[in-house]
Order: sequence, then C-alpha cells, then structure tokens
Amino acid sequence: MRARPKAIWHPLPVAEVCIAAGIVAMTVGLVRGGQAAAALPFVAGFCVTALGVFEMTAREHFAGYRRHTTLLAFMCTATLHGASVVVLPFQLIGPGAIALDLVAFTVTSSLLDTSWRRTQAPTATEGDRPE
Repeated sequence: MRARPKAIWHPLPVAEVCIAAGIVAMTVGLVRGGQAAAALPFVAGFCVTALGVFEMTAREHFAGYRRHTTLLAFMCTATLHGASVVVLPFQLIGPGAIALDLVAFTVTSSLLDTSWRRTQAPTATEGDRPE
C-alpha cells in the first residue's frame, strides 16, 4: 500500500481541526435544544465537519491510498440536492428528486471509480517497455 498522502499544508492538521471544531459546534447546537439559537451552530458545525471529511477522503481517494467512492459520491449528491432545493424556483420533491439524486450518484460514482482505477493501474517500468 502507498504512503498516506500529505496535504499541501502538511504540518498543520487542517482537516482534523475542522472535524473537531465541527463536532464541538454541533454539540453546542444539540445542548441548546429546540431553541432558535441552536440551528446556527449545529448547521455550521455540520458543514465544517463535512468539509474536513471531504478534504481528507478526496485526498486519499485521488492519491490512490484508500478508496472512498461511495462516500464521496454521496457527499456530492447531497450537495447537489441541497443546491437544487435552494436554487430552483419550484419544489423538487418525490420521484423527481429521487431520480435526480440517483442520476447524480450514479454519474459521480462512475467518475470516481474511473479515477480510482487509473491510480491503481500498474506503471510501466524499464523492463516492461516493448523494444
């Protein structure tokens, strides 16, 4: 197995700090209960945690260290779904929303799987080259 890929900001554990800070913010939101003031820290914490997880899994996936096809495809699909709820001038609910999500998940998963297979392809060495 290859070595774990390092982030471009390597000595700083940015993804890990984002995940920890997000968990703290979500906990604050949960402790506040059903109050209106609970929504902002919970949603912000969830988003920061998701960004940290996405960065780490994408880095590992595209470097060929560990396969995260399903998780990354789900996160991309959830982001597309959330964006469609906010941007579209009509409500996309029921079978239409499920169909859009399935198409997005299938396409994203296929693209991520193709990129994974490229990282796993054996590279040509001096002895393997045709003469």
